[in-house]
Amino acid sequence: LADSLHQNTLVLADGIYSPSTTGEFFPLGMPSYVSLSGNTETGVILDAEERSNVLLFDHSQGTTLEKMTITGGIARYGGGIYCSYSNPTLKKITLSWNVATSSGGGIYCYDSNPLLFQVSIIHNAARWWQSGGGGIFVHDSSPYLVNVTIAENEANRGGGLYSTWASNPVLVNSILWNGGQQEIYLENRDYASITIAYSDIQGGQSDIE
Repeated sequence: LADSLHQNTLVLADGIYSPSTTGEFFPLGMPSYVSLSGNTETGVILDAEERSNVLLFDHSQGTTLEKMTITGGIARYGGGIYCSYSNPTLKKITLSWNVATSSGGGIYCYDSNPLLFQVSIIHNAARWWQSGGGGIFVHDSSPYLVNVTIAENEANRGGGLYSTWASNPVLVNSILWNGGQQEIYLENRDYASITIAYSDIQGGQSDIE
């Protein structure tokens, strides 16, 4: 049993893990103090084949996800990753071709503060007409993004990132590009904010609404 003193790491062999190829059931729930790693970012592919979210972090602490691709997820919130009351670390991860029917095509964060390092969030979508956050949606959350690329995502508001309530995402040395109507959308701006340093945003400050 994993705990703060006995943390476990599961290393996946290269391959596609999906319902049709390996009989996987999605979403994969990540327990606390258990980490999941591949050998290369493109070698391990978790593909939900449009049946549910791919990964679920729910009250999960002390977890790391590293070197894999997360794709084929679909859900109302967080097609790729749904993160609630959790603070996972994501390293060298690609999230692509995931869909939220409401918010957070790539990642949905609720009261969570994940660390993203060298993560690519591309070709994800939030497709409801009032949707937000094709790449990332954050609610009462303050994720820390370093060397992250958020590009070619789709949403009615905040193609790259949507921030609401008392959220303060931090972007360092990151890229937001080709996110549609605007790259970043801040709702409830009296409470939500964003900190950006050494980053490249298509359209600059005018693309933050």
